[in-house]
Amino acid sequence: MLNRTLRRKLPSKATVLQQPGLRHLAHLFGDAQLWSLNRRSVSRGLAIGLFWTFVPIPLQTIPAALTCLVIRGHLPIAALIVWISNPLTWLPLYGAAYLFGAWVLGQPIPDLSTVDLAWMKEQLVTLWVGCMILACLFAALGYLLGHALWQLRVLRQWEQRQAMQKDRTGTRTKPH
Repeated sequence: MLNRTLRRKLPSKATVLQQPGLRHLAHLFGDAQLWSLNRRSVSRGLAIGLFWTFVPIPLQTIPAALTCLVIRGHLPIAALIVWISNPLTWLPLYGAAYLFGAWVLGQPIPDLSTVDLAWMKEQLVTLWVGCMILACLFAALGYLLGHALWQLRVLRQWEQRQAMQKDRTGTRTKPH
């Protein structure tokens, strides 16, 4: 049921690859594994999307798509997850990453009245440290969560099938 819902909600491979800017890249992104809904590719796509969400660069979807090519993650999920980072969420997302980086590096938190462009340039290392640690942390957690939720879904489906079979035959078999 989840697969059917995801297939309806996510854009199809043909729809995406027919976009004017992507037609010449169809040979790269046409690999069926990038679009396949299975436990590994979905977990990888989730991890890739979460990783690139925390990287403070423009056009994060492009490196996320290229990463999907390399490690065979689910491309639509990675592209959608990357959009967690958008102009409305930059301040809380990267502000938290900066504070985390300052905590890791043992730097004091500045008074907001002293913040200016020169100060911001000096703090890029702190921001990047926080972003990279959080990117790796959230990517790992996203992969593990995606994997666990997929297995939980499979287990529940198996239990439902067994319950239906028990209702029909009056017996129940145990899993291997």
